[in-house]
Amino acid sequence: MHTKKPKGSSPENWIDFRELREKLDFGAVLAVYGVELHATDRKGQARVACPLPGHAERRERKTFSANLSKGIFRCFGCGESGNAIDFAVLMAGLEKGNGSHVRQAALELRERFIKGVSVRKSEPECPRVVNAPLGFELKTLDPSHAWFAKNSLTRETVGHFGLGYCSRGALKGKIAIPIHDDSKTLIGYAGLPTDEEIARTESSQYVYPEDRKVQEAVQGFDRSRVLYHGHEIARSVNRLYVSTQCHEAWWLWQCGFRNVVALMNEAYSPDQAEQVLLLTTPDSEIRFLHAGEPLPPEGMKEMIVAVARNRRCRWLNFRVGEAPITGLP
Repeated sequence: MHTKKPKGSSPENWIDFRELREKLDFGAVLAVYGVELHATDRKGQARVACPLPGHAERRERKTFSANLSKGIFRCFGCGESGNAIDFAVLMAGLEKGNGSHVRQAALELRERFIKGVSVRKSEPECPRVVNAPLGFELKTLDPSHAWFAKNSLTRETVGHFGLGYCSRGALKGKIAIPIHDDSKTLIGYAGLPTDEEIARTESSQYVYPEDRKVQEAVQGFDRSRVLYHGHEIARSVNRLYVSTQCHEAWWLWQCGFRNVVALMNEAYSPDQAEQVLLLTTPDSEIRFLHAGEPLPPEGMKEMIVAVARNRRCRWLNFRVGEAPITGLP
């Protein structure tokens, strides 16, 4: 558990990221960067050539998919995805995994597009505690919701991961996903909307806990410091499977690959790399997996390079929802 003072404590520099995402017109943001959407379908989806500066493929193909109603995007060429703020970060040549870069882009978007987004009144600084014990559990989750059967997740899988449909509160209408630290302490709940099939789920659809004030401290959540499902893995396993997202871990576990963890993050994290090493031995093999992509995301590439200095590593891809999974002995 880490404690530090919040950065950018002045009223002008504090920003409500959720409110900003909700108020931003993604179409207007795209237009500023010269992205012209000639037509969208009834769901607000459109495809164009990828405008991202890090896109290495030919730009003649329309690989960049933007959903204006949800304010999210994904390029099926370079693999980048995210929301309007992430898009602005990438267009500026910055890094999505760098908190100061994200804040910088968000402040510029607020200044340019939004009037009236919340600005905090001056108040004394509070210490920020990251990944603290949550202190409560969600008691009314529905583990028998039709979404699980529709996506071929068994009762055993749902029960093992503690999943359930949430009908109230901040995660209303979403699948609630309990997250524990390596001491098996509950530190938060992630959320996954139920309007997409699991095989089509993208990382940008996940909702993670936001900062909240508890007594005289601000409690925050940092997914880059915890391995999802890592608390269920015994130390010194012979083989560890590392996936990118939670739903990938569910499917792999259900297919028999029980020593599986998820990064919940496409950016490289030294903390997670260290935890991967702690779960294994020098003689262990670590298999990195990502659903449906021929190559790993950049963050996972960095993870493989870092871990491969001390462990045998392999990269494999698979498809969520298809069984049996082959090539993962």
